[in-house]
Amino acid sequence: LAKYRYLYETDKNGDTIYYYSEGENKDRICYDVHNGVKDERSGSAVKDENGDVIYYVNDGEYKTIAYDSTHGMPAYIPNKDGTDYEKEDMTADELQELAERAEQLYNELKNTTDAEFEAVMEEKSEDNSEVSDYNDGYYLQKNIDYTASGEDYMHLDLIVSALETMEDGEVTMVQSTSGYHIVRKYPHTEKAYDKEENEVWFENFYASLTQELFLTECQKHYTHIQLDDAILAASATMKEVKSNYYY
Repeated sequence: LAKYRYLYETDKNGDTIYYYSEGENKDRICYDVHNGVKDERSGSAVKDENGDVIYYVNDGEYKTIAYDSTHGMPAYIPNKDGTDYEKEDMTADELQELAERAEQLYNELKNTTDAEFEAVMEEKSEDNSEVSDYNDGYYLQKNIDYTASGEDYMHLDLIVSALETMEDGEVTMVQSTSGYHIVRKYPHTEKAYDKEENEVWFENFYASLTQELFLTECQKHYTHIQLDDAILAASATMKEVKSNYYY
C-alpha cells in the first residue's frame, strides 16, 4: 500500500482518461457507451484520433467526456527520464488513514491460506507488477544491496531482513519510505531458476554457481601452493603494472 498517489492522464477538462487494458481495443479510450451520448450536431458522430466515436456526459453541452471507469483503466504519466511515473505525496491525514488500513489488512491476512492471501493481493495490492509479472513470487538474495540501486528499492532490503526470521507460510508487514508491504514467505519452487517468469531474479545464477564450484575446487589445492620468493622479488609491483581496460 503506497504512501503516495500516481498521477493519471487527464483530458483538457482535468478528468481522468480510462483505457481498455486488454483485448482488441487495448490502449484505446474506453467510453461509457451505455450512459453517454454522441455529438451528432454536424450530421455525424464526433470521433477521436483512433476513429472511435466519442461519448459525452448527457447534459446537452458535449463538453465532458463520458468514460467507462468500470471496464477501463487509468494510465500513469511517465516521468521525464522514463524510469518511473509521476506521483504526489499524501497528506498527514491520508497517511494516518493509510497506516490504520494497512494494520487492519495485515491482521486479516495473518492466518490465511496461500490462495486466500493471493486473492486479497490481486484485489488490493497497489503494486501491479507483483500481481501480473511475478507469478512465482520474488526471489531475493541476502548478499545484495538493493538500496544501492536507489531509494525506491530500499523496501527489498527490509523485506530480506524480515524473511531471515520467518517460517514458510508466515506473514509480516514491513514499512518503508514508499509504503506498507505485507509479505508472505513461501518455500522455494523446485528449479525456480529455470522458470522463464523468474528470469529477472536469476540472471547471473549459472555464472555465480560456476564461480562458486570453481573456487571450491581451487581451495582443495591451496595447501599445495608454494611461493617462490626469487620470482616474486623479480616481478613488477602493482604500481608498475598498467591498468587493464579489457578486463
